[in-house]
Amino acid sequence: MTDRHEIFLWNDNFETGIPAIDEQHKKLVDLINELAMHLAFQANTLTLEKVFTELTDYARYHFSSEEALIRQYMSDDPMLLDHSSSHRSFEEKLIRLKNKTTNQPSEEVFSEILSFLSHWLAVHILESDKHIAKVALAMQDGASLEEAKIVARDEMETWMTVLVDTILAMYDALASRSLQLMREINQRKKAEEKLRLAASVYENTLEAMFIADSKAVIIQVNPAFCQYTGYGHEEVIGKSLRSLHAGLEGSSAAKIWHSVATTGHWRGEVHNRNKDGELTPEWLTLSAITDDQGMVTHYVGLFSNITQLVQRQHKLEHFAHFDILTGLPNRLLLTDRLDQAIAKVRRDGGHCAVCYLDLDNFKRVNDTYGHAAGDTLLQEVSARVKNVLRAQDTLARLGGDEFVLLIEGLAHPDECRPLIERVLKVVEEPVSIGEHQATVSASIGIDFFSSGDMKAHLILNQADQAMYRVKQAGKSNYAFFHPEYPDTSTAQSLHNSMILTPPLITHTCPERDIYNSLLALDEKNILELGCGRAEITRAIATDGYGRRLTALEVDAIQHSRHQAIDDLPNVDFIMAGAEAIPAPDNHFDVVFMFKSLHHVPLNQMSQALLEIRRVLKPGGMAYISEPIFAGDFNDLLKLFHNEEQVRLAAFEAVRGAVDAGTLTLERQTFFNTPMQFENFADFEQKILKVTHTEHRLSDALYAQVKQKFSEHMSPDGARFTMPIRVDLLRKAP
Repeated sequence: MTDRHEIFLWNDNFETGIPAIDEQHKKLVDLINELAMHLAFQANTLTLEKVFTELTDYARYHFSSEEALIRQYMSDDPMLLDHSSSHRSFEEKLIRLKNKTTNQPSEEVFSEILSFLSHWLAVHILESDKHIAKVALAMQDGASLEEAKIVARDEMETWMTVLVDTILAMYDALASRSLQLMREINQRKKAEEKLRLAASVYENTLEAMFIADSKAVIIQVNPAFCQYTGYGHEEVIGKSLRSLHAGLEGSSAAKIWHSVATTGHWRGEVHNRNKDGELTPEWLTLSAITDDQGMVTHYVGLFSNITQLVQRQHKLEHFAHFDILTGLPNRLLLTDRLDQAIAKVRRDGGHCAVCYLDLDNFKRVNDTYGHAAGDTLLQEVSARVKNVLRAQDTLARLGGDEFVLLIEGLAHPDECRPLIERVLKVVEEPVSIGEHQATVSASIGIDFFSSGDMKAHLILNQADQAMYRVKQAGKSNYAFFHPEYPDTSTAQSLHNSMILTPPLITHTCPERDIYNSLLALDEKNILELGCGRAEITRAIATDGYGRRLTALEVDAIQHSRHQAIDDLPNVDFIMAGAEAIPAPDNHFDVVFMFKSLHHVPLNQMSQALLEIRRVLKPGGMAYISEPIFAGDFNDLLKLFHNEEQVRLAAFEAVRGAVDAGTLTLERQTFFNTPMQFENFADFEQKILKVTHTEHRLSDALYAQVKQKFSEHMSPDGARFTMPIRVDLLRKAP
């Protein structure tokens, strides 16, 4: 009795998603199969009762454990009470069956018990345990109890019914025939009536069956085999299984024969080519029959055509991933594609854009013409937008009038603008609905992924926020997401006013991340005004390729240091100021001013902006960052150097240039940039002793600054944050 025979075949379809419960279910299945094995080999009553007792004890333990786990999510809920009641009913039924041994033969009673156990457990797992587990898992993900019930019910109703019925039918057939076959082989000397019964089952079952010798040569097939394969009885007798293209030949079948050789059986899906050459999916159970010495004497196979099941599975998979009305990917498939797009960007670089699209005035169409008209409009708009997109892009419908566009393969965020503008245009075209025409527009919020650990759901949420800003600003437009400020990067500016200081800034990063996310710098002619110690100059010059930089500085000491730099061949250092740039008209693609406009003399700030416009190429970009008069570093700095007025003047100069049409505001961005000093001596060298400004501190003020600085000291040095405003400007084409 060393062979292992199973009537309850466990597979992944029985898993609930809760590991502890699944392991206990597997233990129960093992005990049922052990009881079946002893029953098939006519073990004595004492052995059967021992296994039965172990099984009932473990069932009680499992029920108690499972109920305790689920009670964490739905204490005293009717669903849990009904579930617990089914457990009690099971225990009572089992005891009633067991008590029959006083009046009936033990083998007959245990056969009835085995049938009840295998069927009840399969039904209970697939219909009850999986349902209640789905509720618990949904609550783990943050859903309320009622929300979780709705989610679980929908999932069970949409696809589980078909799957449950199919699996149960298969398992009922396999279990009964496997047990019967085990008995017939091991009791082949029993009464002639039982042999005739087995022969009748073999001849009349709807499942195809074959028997092969130890060399896998077919010696017998049943009528169903001939019906499935198209071969006549005489055509297959004496043929090798491998020669019939039944999925048991070639390298792909090696694992099947290996499993049969090592475990005695194999079950799973194969693709069988019938006599007409048609390839059909089939569910095969292949078992090895051995003699008393453990040598294989025969192979027995049972298979059934599962084409209908596979087709249903494909249909269910389609329903699970695509919107029924429009045929577009749904939220589930979108999430998968977004995860893939993020992984691709992390691997290959570039950007991907997530565009949250909501139709404007769609409710008016439903209210005026009816929901059928609304459905027609959604289908037409979906088709139009899909035709605008590229092959690698995705358009998904989340529900109602909400859609998401996933645009991949962007070298720079600005590349998505023409595509978004085409989408806005096709959405606004009238849609014919019977004798009427309906018109809607779209509000689109856009967020990007270029690097980092941002998750798909966060990108969607931020694109959604940007979309609502468009709604609030008048609809029929698009906007990029920014955490602190409603974006102004639309074709028509959402806001005509600029702000000096936002109420809250939460985003912290090096400034390098900001300008790299806003501008494409490779193969560009770049001007930096006020390059200081040339730290950012070096980063810009070396981060990409084909970049040509001209770096201006008015501080003679710093300029002399620049002349000693010999490892930046693509940078020209020139001593000059922003108010008189020594360069021809229309010369630069990008102009940078990093925290230096407020250092320009007050009466020359406007002239500096006119100079920037002059040297920029048509359509060129000006990136002007200025420190905001706030934050812990500003609190320290203003003790000896209060820049509030000059920073305000710099802001007014930019706003004046925008109002005058000198430059166009593309967007404002606000962020905190981190600063760190090893100690006070480091701070003194970098801040107090800067060459462009002479700071004269009295002893008392020096001590006050030092004390204020010390409040920020830690084992890693002193850390500060400086809030920054970036005004991104464009010269008209």
